[in-house]
Amino acid sequence: MFFWLLAAVVAGSTGAFVAGLVSTAQARARAWGDAATVLVTTRAVEAGHVLGPGDLVEREVPVALLPDSPAVLDAGGRAAVVAMVGGEVVTEAKVAPWGAKGLGPRVPKSSRALAVPLGPAAPPLSPGDRVDLLATFAPEDAGDGDPTFPVARAGLVLAVDDESVTVAVRATEAPRVAFALARAVVTVALTRPEIPNSRQ
Repeated sequence: MFFWLLAAVVAGSTGAFVAGLVSTAQARARAWGDAATVLVTTRAVEAGHVLGPGDLVEREVPVALLPDSPAVLDAGGRAAVVAMVGGEVVTEAKVAPWGAKGLGPRVPKSSRALAVPLGPAAPPLSPGDRVDLLATFAPEDAGDGDPTFPVARAGLVLAVDDESVTVAVRATEAPRVAFALARAVVTVALTRPEIPNSRQ
């Protein structure tokens, strides 16, 4: 008799515990609102990487937690325009149009990419670094001003080879950089990386 009484007590306690978990889960679901099925990355990917089946997985995410940019429903074969960490929601702002490959997809919106010769003072650089471009003009061209000044700030390094570095700068800075490349010595200065915007 005692055994069956104990079993009934345990069963009742277990049922109450499970009911409590279900109630808590339902309350959390109501708090977060509806969920949507989206694509997320399975691992970290670099900018320029063409996404394949092994890079993506479907996952349900609360709508309230989704980024502002529309989520991508089919990203296989599209190149990432920014680096992404594992588990990150893939949005239209983070991938290039279909068929776009090479450096083009990696140029941020409202930016222009230019090749800058690397001088002996250039620091070791890698794609993804942020750099300032400093122009040094001849004293007769600088007049009374400082002969060295920045023509672009926090440019994104897209590619590096033995002779030059390809840097994406703001579209408004591109003409200044082009003029400096034609009339001055341009020095590449490494800066601190920017913090990525997770709401892209």
